[in-house]
Amino acid sequence: MMLACGPTKSSTGGDASVDDSDASVCRAPQMLFLLDRTGTMHRDLAGATPPDTAVGHAAAKLTIAINALDGLLATQGLDATLRLGLSMFPRDPGGGACLTLTQRLQNLDFTNPGCEAGEVIVPPALGTAAAISSALDPEATTLCFSTPTGSGLETAHAALTTGAIAGVDQYITLVTDGADFYDSCPTPDPLQVLRDLDAAGIKTFIVGFGAQDTTPQGVNPPLLNRMACAGHTATDFATACIALPSGGFDAVDPNGARLYYDASDGPGLSAALREVAGEVCCGCIF
Repeated sequence: MMLACGPTKSSTGGDASVDDSDASVCRAPQMLFLLDRTGTMHRDLAGATPPDTAVGHAAAKLTIAINALDGLLATQGLDATLRLGLSMFPRDPGGGACLTLTQRLQNLDFTNPGCEAGEVIVPPALGTAAAISSALDPEATTLCFSTPTGSGLETAHAALTTGAIAGVDQYITLVTDGADFYDSCPTPDPLQVLRDLDAAGIKTFIVGFGAQDTTPQGVNPPLLNRMACAGHTATDFATACIALPSGGFDAVDPNGARLYYDASDGPGLSAALREVAGEVCCGCIF
C-alpha cells in the first residue's frame, strides 16, 4: 500500500507553523539515512560482478538501493512528516580517488584512504526529499574502498548531535550490504557506537541489503541481529535482546530469527524503508 503523509504538526526549529506551546503536538522526527557506499555495492544481489552494460548497471546493488530510496522519497508529503537527511560512508575525498559505477565495473582501482569517516550530504530537515533524491544518481554517486561502518555511524551521531532540536526524536536508518567491517575497519566497533547512540536517545534501524547469509558476499545475519539490538530497534526487542552489565543491549541468540530488516532484493528494500518510515513518521496515513 502506498504510504501517504499528512501535514506536519511541528514548528520546532522554525521549519513548520504550529504553536509549540502545546506539548501534545506531534513533532516530525529527524531521520538520517546512512547509505553504505563501499566498493561491494557495484555487485549484484548474489555478490557477483555484473557486466559493464545497461543490464549490468541496473543489476548493481548501488542502482537498486538508490531506486528504492527514490521511490520512498517520492511519497507525497513524506518530508512534511519526517525531517529527512542523507549521509554516506566512507567519505569521498575527491580527485577521482573513489569510483563511479562504470569505472568500478571496468575494474579500475580505488585510491581513496581506507577507513575514512562518513560524510553528511543533506542534513535532516523538513522539505529535503528533492535534495536527497538529486544527490543520489547511480551513474554519478561514487563508490569508495573499505567499510568503516563504525566511523560512518560516528559521523551520523555528530551530525544529529549538532542538529538536535528540543522535543524532536532522532533516528538513523543504516542500509548496508555486508558486515565485512571487521576485516577492513574493525574500529570503532559499530556495536559500541550503536550503544552510544542509543544512550544518547538516537535509535538506529538496521537494513541488511543483499544476500542474507554469512558468506563474504552476504550481510552476516548474526552480526546484524546484534546490531539491531544495539540500535534498540530489533524485532521483538523485549524478548530478543538482553541488557549488558556495561550498558546497552545485545542479541539473546544472534543465530536466531532475523531481528533486523532483511532486504534481499529491490522490492524487499523498498518495503523495509517504507516500514521504517511508517513506524516513526509524524501523522502518516496508510
